[in-house]
This record gives sequence, C-alpha cells and structure tokens, in this order.
Amino acid sequence: MSKKLITRQISTKLEQLKDSFNTVRGINSWSKYIREALGMSGGQLAKRLGLAANSLSSLETREIEDRLTLGKIKELANALEGEFVYAFIPKKPLEEVIHQQAKFKALESLSSSDTHMQLEDQAVTSDYQQRLEDLIIEKKSSKYLWDSNE
Repeated sequence: MSKKLITRQISTKLEQLKDSFNTVRGINSWSKYIREALGMSGGQLAKRLGLAANSLSSLETREIEDRLTLGKIKELANALEGEFVYAFIPKKPLEEVIHQQAKFKALESLSSSDTHMQLEDQAVTSDYQQRLEDLIIEKKSSKYLWDSNE
C-alpha cells in the first residue's frame, strides 16, 4: 500500500473523529459529565475507585486542569463502565500539512540554489513556479521531509 494511500485513509478516519470531537468540545470534566449522566454520586464513584468520598472532587479538578495521568483517566473510565479513547486530532487534513511542509522545504531549496547560482554568476531560470511545483512533489515523498535544517 502506498504512503499516499495510507495518509489519505488515516486522514479520512481522523476527519470523522474530528466531527465527533467538535460535537463534544467544551466538556471540562468527562468523569463528572458521565457520572452525572449515570446518576452516580461522587461518593459512589470514589468508592468504585477505592478512594475516600471527599477525594473525588480533587480528582475531577485535576482532570479539568490536565493534571491526571493517562492511567488514572483509564481507571476513571473503567469505574464509569466506559472506555478511555486517546487521539490526536490534526488541525488541518494530513495531506495539507504534508503539502505545506513540502512547500516550505522546496522554497528553502530553491532559495539556497538560486543564491548559489547568483553568486556563481549563473542565470536563475525564469520558470520558478514549475521548479517549485516539481520540488514540492519530490519533497512530499522524501524521507527527510520532517528533518530540521539546524
């Protein structure tokens, strides 16, 4: 299976996930949200977690503040008869991210090569756009696409 096809398939799945994510955005404490929907008290959830009743409030606060470990979040999900789902949701389609990085790398290469050609008194070709498009295609399939030039 080609890298391009794999990227397209993953991007499609992530777009579907992004739609779901946008639907539930704004829920600060998933544990409290689900607990209340189940009609479960804080004391009842604390007991299921093996905690003192008054410590659940602290746990929910730490969840809101992004200070819970993934392991603790999994425990919470399990105690709520749920499953913890972890995902990275790209801000833009993966193909677009790859294209932007390839264009950045291509522009870097063109700038560098044009500078060297000018320093050596060689003519810089006028078909800059075509050279850029060709380089973008080349960079997209390069294993060095994400290397930094530091």
